[in-house]
Parts: sequence; C-alpha cells; structure tokens
Amino acid sequence: MEKSNLLNELKTKTMKLIQKQDKYENEYKRKIDEFKQLKNLILNFHISLECSKITLDSNKLLMENGVNETNVKLYLSDLENKLKIIQKFFEMEKMEMEDFDIKKIDLVNNKEKINPKQVSDNMKIAFASMGN
Repeated sequence: MEKSNLLNELKTKTMKLIQKQDKYENEYKRKIDEFKQLKNLILNFHISLECSKITLDSNKLLMENGVNETNVKLYLSDLENKLKIIQKFFEMEKMEMEDFDIKKIDLVNNKEKINPKQVSDNMKIAFASMGN
C-alpha cells in the first residue's frame, strides 16, 4: 500500500513538472517570436533613418548580417544617436522660428513707435537744408 501511494505521488509530481516544462517552453517560443518581430522592426527603423551613415566603422563588421542577439545593442545605440540628432535639429528649428517671431514682433512694435508725421517733417527739414 505504501508503494502505491509513493508511486501515485511520483506520478503527480511528474505530471506537474511536465506541465511546468510545457508552460516554460510555450513562453520561450512566444519570447523568441517577439524578438524576431523586434529584430525586424529595429532593422527597418535603422534602414529608414539611414543610421548606417553614423555607424562606427568598428561596428560595421558586427552588424553586416542583420540584427541578432549579440549586436542588437549596437543597432539600438545607432537608433538612439540618430534620434538625438533629429531632436537637436528640430530644437534648432524651433529656436530659429522663435527668434524669427521675436524679430517680427520687434519690427511691428518699432513701426508702431514711428509716427509717419515725424518722418515726413524730418524729411522736409532735410530736403529744405539741401536746397540752401
């Protein structure tokens, strides 16, 4: 009787282990599929943003066969650097637009300060003095 209990207990534990193993295998397969999709997305972004232009020469050999587990950080690093370059560009553009707007406001404000009568009176005086 004790042997049959022990045998049943072993069968139960074995079944639980098999279920755990199946669960881990399925999760591993799911993670592998996710990584494949991520690799494709990373490569597409890298190509679309022309990141190869900023790739260090020392990294080009490691990256020539596409994205894999060993070089994914190199691709992500290039993407990060390229995005920083793009961000700086837009920040500079924004600053230039703000400077342009400020200069435009200054011009408008200066025009409001100038009285056309004053200008014409000054011009009359200047022309009058030329004639003498």
